[in-house]
Amino acid sequence: VTTIETREGIDVEALRTLARERFQVAFAGGLGPFQGRAFRIGHLGDLNAAMILGCLAGVESALLARGIPFGRDGVACAAACLAQVQDGTGVGRRARAEPEREASATGGATYRP
Repeated sequence: VTTIETREGIDVEALRTLARERFQVAFAGGLGPFQGRAFRIGHLGDLNAAMILGCLAGVESALLARGIPFGRDGVACAAACLAQVQDGTGVGRRARAEPEREASATGGATYRP
């Protein structure tokens, strides 16, 4: 599971609803102290890399539709990582280190590709 923490004032439930209803992408809300402040993407079970890319694109689309600022190119970075698979296991390697994108820099969601 990957947890994405949002800045204060973002309605995570509205984001989840929009993603589910408009883009058919479902993700869970935050738990415990992250309830209402984060959402979770599950990536266990019968999934492949392309399905994860689709989920990331759906999340980015929902963020755009809600007007929530976030660090760009997350899906492109993930796709580039997959394109560099060396050993056929489905685990990609980055050609170069990418900086983390922080909520303070984007004003919205914290995203670490």
